[in-house]
Amino acid sequence: MANWLCEVMKGFGSKDYYELANHLPLNDAAPITQARIRKWAAGADLMPLEISKLILSCQTQNKLLSRQLVVARSFAFVEDFLMAATSVEPVPDSKRKVREIVFKRVQNLAQKVQLRINPNLVVSPIKILS
Repeated sequence: MANWLCEVMKGFGSKDYYELANHLPLNDAAPITQARIRKWAAGADLMPLEISKLILSCQTQNKLLSRQLVVARSFAFVEDFLMAATSVEPVPDSKRKVREIVFKRVQNLAQKVQLRINPNLVVSPIKILS
């Protein structure tokens, strides 16, 4: 989600989460603060879909950001699922380790897909995801 939020920040011309929070429209449920955005970026909390849609409605690159959001939310779900399966109490660095596992698995799958589509392909699908 942090990568997606960076793209959103670029669209708004924000240099940090504080500026991004000030650019976002008001939300009825709860204010969108810098602290909430940090939690979403860190994967500590999943950004509600309604807020994602609200953010997308304010962006000019709506289609691209919408696709990237699907990828980001999918990875956040997989990481959260793996975290829940690893232990009852998360250990230090467990989130980073889970992300590395997911990233390496996606790299491996992307290489296999790349080889089947075109062995001479220069642009790897993993670059599109990162």
